[in-house]
Formats: sequence, structure tokens, C-alpha cells
Amino acid sequence: MNGTSSELTNVTYRWDLIRGGLFGVLDMIVQSFAILVAIRVFDTPEMVKPFVPAAYFVGYLLTPMVVWISRRAGCRMSISLALCYLLGGAMLGVAAMSTDRNAFLLGTVVALAVFAQIMPLMTGIYNGNYRPTERGQRLSTTLVVTGLTGSACAWVAGLIMDIDSDNWRLVFVFGAVCAFLSAFAVAKIPSETVLVREPFRPFGHLGLMWKDRVFGMMLLGWMFIGFGNLMMLPLRVDYVANPAYGISASNEVVALLTVTLPRLFSLLSVKAWGWAFDRWNLITMRLAINGLIIGSIVFYFFSANIMVLSASSAMLGVAIGGAGVIWPLWVTRVAPDGRVEDYMGIHTMTTGFRGITAPFLGFYLISEISPAAAGLVGAALILISCFIFLPLHKCLHVR
Repeated sequence: MNGTSSELTNVTYRWDLIRGGLFGVLDMIVQSFAILVAIRVFDTPEMVKPFVPAAYFVGYLLTPMVVWISRRAGCRMSISLALCYLLGGAMLGVAAMSTDRNAFLLGTVVALAVFAQIMPLMTGIYNGNYRPTERGQRLSTTLVVTGLTGSACAWVAGLIMDIDSDNWRLVFVFGAVCAFLSAFAVAKIPSETVLVREPFRPFGHLGLMWKDRVFGMMLLGWMFIGFGNLMMLPLRVDYVANPAYGISASNEVVALLTVTLPRLFSLLSVKAWGWAFDRWNLITMRLAINGLIIGSIVFYFFSANIMVLSASSAMLGVAIGGAGVIWPLWVTRVAPDGRVEDYMGIHTMTTGFRGITAPFLGFYLISEISPAAAGLVGAALILISCFIFLPLHKCLHVR
């Protein structure tokens, strides 16, 4: 559907804005409330807690298989998406009705893993239904809606749970309803049938990394970024909250530095990044985001001044705004027609690998060396990615 009509674009955009608003609620559950309920309501053991946030990244590992199943079934991409939302919503309902820890964890973990399947197929729809010159701006508006609804619902859900901790069930039921409504919304989006191109082999699509040199180099660079950034994100909380590092900030300040400021500046900058994606060379945009992340790491872990830490958090937020646009769309500049879902599936699978392993590496580093030294390691990994991306600048000048 490349070179799409304005009517197709407008229909897609309208329903995707609705989907994005509903996903703000699901994102709130994925990012914070799932682990919060696991800890405060079900008193989940320390050894089991990591499985809740890890479930989303484990789901990423399965995305190539889900894309293949969609192809084998001959489903339209939007129908495959709707089925993912229906299954995820059903599992949130199972979690909401659970009376014991195991049932809650089963429902929650499966729901999070299913929601992770959405992006490869959604990227395929963006590629087919939006013109190359407008994908960034269209997606960035959806991301703003997602961020606003997610922030508002997180605040309301927190108030509801403060009134009565059992009200967490209402939050999960509401999430299930939003998932079902999302299924209806995405089913309304016109899309092509996902066709089977080759027999499925476990991890068979990984061969694309070697067959397409540019794609493989991009994935390698993304791997260094992912490890450098993801291993430092949880350490930001530990650095300002742990008395051992001399800051020992209040809960309010910790929340301001690690949640409020990054999310605020992400929302403020994402539209500008959408404009940039539609006009800039892909590598130029990636290097600009890398520079912001490196700066945010260095300023953060080499300072104890709240103003400097705040500026660093704002810088990180601007980078997150750019990452929110480039992460799901960059494969549309690289993948040939008809293979966007395959390329995105590999990208999300490698994201899952580093999402599971990077936080463990970060906490290991900070236990062995100082936060500043750990910050240098993280910044160095991202700098290495810059040198991997730089030679690709000319290769992607028209992509």
C-alpha cells in the first residue's frame, strides 16, 4: 500500500490515535503496576519478581515466530494485531480475578509477553499506510496521546489503590477493557494480508542480518546502544536513593529525577523528533539521540548536584522522545517491500535479549566499581555504536 491515498492514511491515523490512547493504560500496567501489585499485594519472592518486568522482553524474543504464524494463517496484519489485544486482555482479566499469587503471575506474565508482539505488525501497517514523508509525525502524535493517557491513568490508579489496596483489580479490569477496545480499533485499520514467504525455521530469519549488510550493522550498533542505556536506567534510581552514594534523595526527588522529568521532556520533544525523522538522514538522527544519552549519563553519574541531575534527566527525556519515534520506524528505511515485519521481528527479538540481560549487567558493575566508572562503561558502549553507525550515513541517504 505504499504511495497510499489520503483517505487510507486518515482512516489509519484516526484509529491509531484511539489505539494509542488506550495503549497508554496498558503501558502504565506494563511499566509499573504489574510489578507494584506483585510486590505489595502478593508479596512475591525476590527471586520471582524479575520475571514480571522481564516478561515483556521475553515476548520480544518470540516476535519472529508470531509474524510467521500470522503469515501461515493468511491474516491481515490488523486482524493479527486484534487477536494479540484480545488474548492480552483476556489474560489481564485472568490476573484481575486471581486469588493466589501463581494465577496472578501467570495471567500478568502472559499478558505482557503478548502485548510485546504488537509492534512488528504495527510497524508493517505504518509502512504500508503512511507515506515515508509523514510516518514520523503521525507516530509522534500517537506517542503524545499514549504518554498523556498513561500518565493520567497512573495517577488515578495510584489514588484508587491508596484508598483500598484491593482496588488493583479495578485497574486490571480497566486494562482488560482497554485491550478489548484496542482490538476493535486496530481491526478497523485497513491492512494487507500477511503472506507466507518461506517455511518457518526456529530463528531462521536471523540470516537477514548477514544477507543485508546495512541491516546487520544497524542491529550491531543498536545492540551497543541497548546495553549502554538499559544497564544504566535502573542504576539511576539506585544512585540517587542509596545512602551509600552520598545523595540519599527523598522519594519525591527520586520520582522527579527518574520518572517525572524524563517523561515530561519526552512528551515535549517527541513531535519535533517526528518532524526530524521525516526529513533527516536516519544516521544523523540516531547519532543526535546517542549524543544526548551519552551526555545524560556523564552529567548524572558524575554529579551530586540536584540541578545538574535534573538537567541530565531532562536531557534523557529528550533522547527518549527521539527513541520512541526511531525505534519502531527505522526498519522502514532499510527493509525491502514486503519484509518490514520480518526485519522488525528480528529487531524486537534482539531488543528482548538485551532488555533481559542489560539490567543484571548494570547492577553487577555497580557492585564492583563506582557509579561514575559504571557510567563511563555505559557511555563508552554508546560511543562505540556511533562509530558503527557513522560509515552507514551515505548508505542511507535516500532510505
